[in-house]
Amino acid sequence: MCNFTFVKVTILMSCCAVLSGCLSSSTTNDPISSNTAPSVSSSTNSIILAPVESFSHAINAIDLEDVVTFSADNLPSWVSIDPVTGVISGTAPNTTTDINEHVTVYVSDGVNTVSYGPVSIQVIYTALSIAGTPPENIEAYQFYSFTPEVLGQGVGTVSFTVINKPDWAIFDSETGRLSGTPPQVPSNQYHNNIRITAADANGITSAIGDFSIAVAPSLIRCEATEIRCIGPGQEYDTNAFAIEKQAFGAAIGDAVPGDILKIKGGTYVDHATGLAYSRILNVTKSGTADNPIIIEAFDGERVHLHGAGVDDSTLIAQNQQVVRVEGDYVHLRNLEISNSHRWGVFITGSHGLYENLSVHNNSDANIIVTNEGRNITGNIFRYIESYHSRNNAGLILAPWGAGYTITHQLVERSIAYNNGFHPGRAHQPGEGSNSDGFGTFKTCHDNALALYGITNRCKNNIFRENISWHNADDGIDLIVGDGSQVVGNISFDNGPEGNRGFKILRAELDTDVTYLGNIAINNMWSGFDLRNDQGIKVYHNLSLHNVREGLGVMTLNTNFELVKFYNNISSMIFHDAVADFQKNWETSLTSPQLNNIDFDKDAVDTSFVASLTLSNRDKWRQIYQQFIDAYSPSVTSPLIDEGSLVVGVHCSTADDDPVSPMHSSVLSCRHWRGTAPDIGVFEYGTQIQ
Repeated sequence: MCNFTFVKVTILMSCCAVLSGCLSSSTTNDPISSNTAPSVSSSTNSIILAPVESFSHAINAIDLEDVVTFSADNLPSWVSIDPVTGVISGTAPNTTTDINEHVTVYVSDGVNTVSYGPVSIQVIYTALSIAGTPPENIEAYQFYSFTPEVLGQGVGTVSFTVINKPDWAIFDSETGRLSGTPPQVPSNQYHNNIRITAADANGITSAIGDFSIAVAPSLIRCEATEIRCIGPGQEYDTNAFAIEKQAFGAAIGDAVPGDILKIKGGTYVDHATGLAYSRILNVTKSGTADNPIIIEAFDGERVHLHGAGVDDSTLIAQNQQVVRVEGDYVHLRNLEISNSHRWGVFITGSHGLYENLSVHNNSDANIIVTNEGRNITGNIFRYIESYHSRNNAGLILAPWGAGYTITHQLVERSIAYNNGFHPGRAHQPGEGSNSDGFGTFKTCHDNALALYGITNRCKNNIFRENISWHNADDGIDLIVGDGSQVVGNISFDNGPEGNRGFKILRAELDTDVTYLGNIAINNMWSGFDLRNDQGIKVYHNLSLHNVREGLGVMTLNTNFELVKFYNNISSMIFHDAVADFQKNWETSLTSPQLNNIDFDKDAVDTSFVASLTLSNRDKWRQIYQQFIDAYSPSVTSPLIDEGSLVVGVHCSTADDDPVSPMHSSVLSCRHWRGTAPDIGVFEYGTQIQ
């Protein structure tokens, strides 16, 4: 009996033709009697563009028998079709009149040709126009915000300018947003003749104004029962105490859940007069989930909590902490914290929110989360800026005590840089040997199993979309356990002590640890040095321009079959032969066609981090966008739609699925477009959310 295997249109006969000729020359019994034409579809047949807008649109063809090719009629000069992928792409011309083109697409399998369309490509010009009514009355300490509405796009990218901006306001040239918080005023203050102007790529303009903003004195802000104000002349008057930090202690002592402690702008210095443990802000009170205790600067004002000094050799306060938080459900935000002889922010509480803090120039870790007799869980760190820690990390999780754990910490969209370096002098060998940007201490792993019966004391922690650069040790050095995720982080130019972009210091015992969508470039040794004994998931990472291998996993045992490498791009990938290795791209073999594969540390603009007016959020955003622009796939990249879809990681359907598109509001999975995920760290067309 003959066995037939069908591969596309070829018939492989395992016994007949070679052995006995059991089929006659007639083709009437041929299992394939005719060729099936391709099936063609698209998510839409109408593409609408603005002038000079670029686009990329896929025509999908299914043919189980043959390889198909694509062509088209009536293509305008600024549109092309990829004959292999069927992607129509182009950039609309600079025009002030509407254009309406109709394209017919042809899909051929070599026997049958199927036409599809017409596909309408329209360029619609709307004259630039902005509108809106700016608020004209506001109270001191009240947040002000106005963003013009763009009614007509004009041509190209719209940019905004402003004249007669109030000193307390910030202006966004990309959106036209005017925002800020005016300080207290003795009487009504008027800001007149403000004008916001939009301009398109052709120089056509539209304006709102002239308008005025009247600022009235705040009469009730600090008099409110639930608001406690700290500072010169405030309810807790720093001038009325022998030591000004005693005013902070008094306000904390009176605080109850739901209170807001507002700190007046200025610099508050700890002179550490003979105290063994000296702190400016010692938060011993707790809020609740519904009524946290909030500690923050006066709206729009700069508060600097300054320790007794990094290099003061006569300092008695050996364990100084500028800020110590023991309480739970405490929110700390919009503060600058520096110059401690030990730690900047020392946290032993749970369920806290730490946001928009600038912490720098402390002798030990800038921010440390550690145990004092209990487990720690549920803290969130967002838009943190951490730099020039002398001898430890910018932010570190450090379990301490008999088996206590640190779990469910979220560190996101924060920046850490220059840790381990001393300002004003050259780096000395050995300095900053523990100064990672973000890290966990070895006590997460060491002796956890032998002494406490658990594989790791730092489970279920998430480090997401952080940026770490020019730290003396490693960029991100973690020993986290099951349920932990390292997602969307960027690490570059780290060393010369540790030299890794990403490192797992100890060989992990846990199996549910994921590294997803991270970038490592120009580190002084390797991009990824991941040590794991039981298995690790490594998806969609990118590693370029590092001194040694780009992406590597080491193990001390024989469980490499649990290591999963999918959809990564690297100059070199090191793994055991039995690792689960799918759809990875090594640039030593060929170029992945990113928008700018030569982009490196010298091209990254970080000059604006020194700004005192730019928020930590804006600093993070400006750096992150540079990497998106450089390392997204180019229009014709062979990486597009070539990755493996990972169940439990990717969304079940594409965002542009013609039948069941995945909604952008779904946050529990990695979004993708096209027929499959792209290889690499960014999906084609990625934007910051």
